[in-house]
Amino acid sequence: MPQDSPSGFTSPFFPTTHDIENVQNIMRYCILPPRLRTVVSVAVAPDELKPSGYDAEIAVVAKELQRLRAERATLSRYAENCCSVMAPVRRMPDESLVEIFAFCHPLRLYDLMDNATPKDEVHCAVHRHLLELGKVCFHWYHLAMRTPKLWSKVSLNTYWWDKCDVPSRKLLDLLAPSLARGRNHDLVLRLGFTHGGKFNNGVLELLCRHAHRWRDVYIWAGCPSPGALSNVIGNLDRLQALKLDASCPDIKAFQDAPVLRLFRFKGKFEDIPCLPWDQIQMCKHFGAVDNSYALPLPLLPLAAKGSTFELRMDLRNRPVG
Repeated sequence: MPQDSPSGFTSPFFPTTHDIENVQNIMRYCILPPRLRTVVSVAVAPDELKPSGYDAEIAVVAKELQRLRAERATLSRYAENCCSVMAPVRRMPDESLVEIFAFCHPLRLYDLMDNATPKDEVHCAVHRHLLELGKVCFHWYHLAMRTPKLWSKVSLNTYWWDKCDVPSRKLLDLLAPSLARGRNHDLVLRLGFTHGGKFNNGVLELLCRHAHRWRDVYIWAGCPSPGALSNVIGNLDRLQALKLDASCPDIKAFQDAPVLRLFRFKGKFEDIPCLPWDQIQMCKHFGAVDNSYALPLPLLPLAAKGSTFELRMDLRNRPVG
């Protein structure tokens, strides 16, 4: 008897090896020899040999094979997901993930770059690197959106605003939620303004709403229009560092900053704003000499006792002798 199939089905008419050999011997003759009639007479009628029973059984086995393949695929995916669940990155503390997220920032967000583009301006406004990290999984999204520290740096250059594909009003709308996600966390600002730029006031108006969060401010290009910084007066309780590479028409805007310790200025002495000099611990002045080598020296008596004063002057175009 043949070996049973995996499904357990075998036709009752399935021939033995001896039966097959007998029929093959009969097929060698055009007529049925008398000596073989006995063999044929004991065989079943041809209609009873039709494999219809096998067709039905094959359909059952095919369905079973489909089920087994589906289960195998499901088990494979499940095993893969289990490996992913046990991956080290999923067991990493949120505090460590936040530090990693912070290192994923584009350089443009922290450093001034000569090769910046209008697209970079949009990415900085929305903190695109955090939005991309949030696409990995719900937990990463939750962590990125709800960690104020990650939204505590703002870098803007209004020179690019009229060159972006995104309208300026839309850029302000994108910047607003980025600032809001920082909640009450200290802010670090890197700001560049186009002289007389039409977007300057809108940007400053939005940023001044968060003046109580300003900790480190660097205005590296252009200057705000007169009165644009009036709303920060009396709201700079956290400001520790102020760096200006441009003159500030609101000369008294930074006078009331109780924890201001570092001041850096690049430009003419007469453009230096009013500051709480008795508390400044580090003062740096970078400027060109126009009429006198001693032009910035009146700053020295203003510096607090024990503070550090650094003076740099550009003498390249100054005649010697």
